[in-house]
Amino acid sequence: MTLLFAAVLELVLAASASAEGSGVEEVIALEQAGQDAAALALAESLSQTPPASAVAHLEAARLGLKLGAPTPSIERHLQAARGLAPDNPRLRYLSAQVKEGQGDEAGARALYLEAVSLRSGYTEARTRLVAIGIRSQDWALAETQLKALLSAGELSVGGRP
Repeated sequence: MTLLFAAVLELVLAASASAEGSGVEEVIALEQAGQDAAALALAESLSQTPPASAVAHLEAARLGLKLGAPTPSIERHLQAARGLAPDNPRLRYLSAQVKEGQGDEAGARALYLEAVSLRSGYTEARTRLVAIGIRSQDWALAETQLKALLSAGELSVGGRP
């Protein structure tokens, strides 16, 4: 009976992961087709559809930031994602972007540092830290992050050769 239960559980988990992935893939396809508003609407819908998905909430937050959605809407998605995946580096990165937009550079810096501590190869977070280091004249921060980017093979800030 235990083997049967394990097999059924594995099938259910695979089906839910597949369903979640296909929805997010559709969000990304809409965005790539230039249909950002439709992508955001789908991400919003996916974030409200069981089972709860941190990925859907993060995509809704990311697209909300891109499209200039109201901050409370973005923060609602980030809070939901925090409850589902508290150690997600992308959660830290998007939260840092909100802080930066609010003028809270110290808060943004702390969150970007958390993001790179969770995923050392997080190029976008390191690039933002370089910018914060330069703006605040914290040359040690800028240098540390630039060295990390260069050792990871990044040839330019922003990841463009």
